[in-house]
Amino acid sequence: LAEPKTKLASGEKVFEPLLASLLVDNGHLATIEMVPDASLAEEWAAKERSRLEAAKAAMGEEELADVIRSTADLKRAQLAEDSAEDLATIPRVGLADLEAKVKEVPTDVSALSGGVPLLTHPLPCAGVVYADVLLDLQRLPVSELPLLSLYAALLTQAGTSELDATALQRRIGARTGGIDVGTKLEQPVGDSGAVGAPDGVVHKLVVRGKAVRDRLPDMLELVHSMLTDANLDAQPKAVELLKESKSRLEAAFLSSGNSFAGMRLSSRNTAVGYATELTSGVSYYEAIKEMLTTAQDDWPSLLARLERLRGTINARDGLMINLTSDPDAIDGAKPQLDAF
Repeated sequence: LAEPKTKLASGEKVFEPLLASLLVDNGHLATIEMVPDASLAEEWAAKERSRLEAAKAAMGEEELADVIRSTADLKRAQLAEDSAEDLATIPRVGLADLEAKVKEVPTDVSALSGGVPLLTHPLPCAGVVYADVLLDLQRLPVSELPLLSLYAALLTQAGTSELDATALQRRIGARTGGIDVGTKLEQPVGDSGAVGAPDGVVHKLVVRGKAVRDRLPDMLELVHSMLTDANLDAQPKAVELLKESKSRLEAAFLSSGNSFAGMRLSSRNTAVGYATELTSGVSYYEAIKEMLTTAQDDWPSLLARLERLRGTINARDGLMINLTSDPDAIDGAKPQLDAF
């Protein structure tokens, strides 16, 4: 151990080259093909019957009678009604325990410099600031909607020009309570809370993070770096993400095929249903297969699409910020949000 300790003390990288060569850059691939055995269930049942017959043969008459008697007692206990005394011990919630008035979250609407909408929710948060940075996605061409999931994943998993993927995750963990990237797709509410028009849609890229108030500048800096400087030229990571998405959807088709059928039918009725099909349904699966082929055989063209998508999304006139924290923390955060 003296040698690695000496290298570590001098600042030499000891474990990173090993991880790179043995894991990250390891080109070895093991493919496992699983084939169902139509007779396996019957084989298991036969083994179980054989085991029970052997156990029965080893018992005497008195032991067999005891097993039969115990089984009958167990069935009677399972089928018996619980007594009123036992039922009375179960906690119950009555109408008197429910609040009659719906709780309303306080919301203040204002604007930052440049006219960026700011929604604030002053609530007791024990010094933690919850921030959502939302970017409008309605300006995207419909053909680019299937690319959103890959783009969102690369923002958090591909690093930036200054931080590789591991360093970025470490900094997020050290300076914030977490930063997540996703999308928000909803049908807008109509007048007086009525159902909105079927062709209406609210589609946002959402970067959601939380941090103690003193770390808010660090969190905003990280969010800004991820949005503007993410390393989109990460072909191995993109291929890995697309393969994972393809496998996940194929498994979901088997277990939840009815939901995908319903999603495809809903795509005919509303704009939200159509966008959902393109970003989560069977159409998305077909797009993933095409993107995976392009990522492997023609990476520059897929990279160009990702960069165009970033350029389209990162527009100040499509920016909105949602902030939840203690009232004094919100007041202190506004100058930092102006700078963002």
